[in-house]
Amino acid sequence: MVHGVPVITSNVGGISEAISEQEGILLQTTTSNTLEDAINTLIQNPKERLRMGVQCQSKIEQFFTLDQMCKQTQAVYLSILQK
Repeated sequence: MVHGVPVITSNVGGISEAISEQEGILLQTTTSNTLEDAINTLIQNPKERLRMGVQCQSKIEQFFTLDQMCKQTQAVYLSILQK
């Protein structure tokens, strides 16, 4: 994501909380055929691939910088200490 490459991932667990359809392709079922289709979709749609890549970088810059991660971790510890 940080390098502007769209994500292809299985939509399991908390993945959809971190990755949306704006940043890549979330596969509902993961088989070699669905993976092949997703890769082909990105290959055949360079404008969409580029748009998703830009979204990936934007999301990283907004939510996953070292500063953001430290602030979020600090907030968790502070909320625990206040209990």
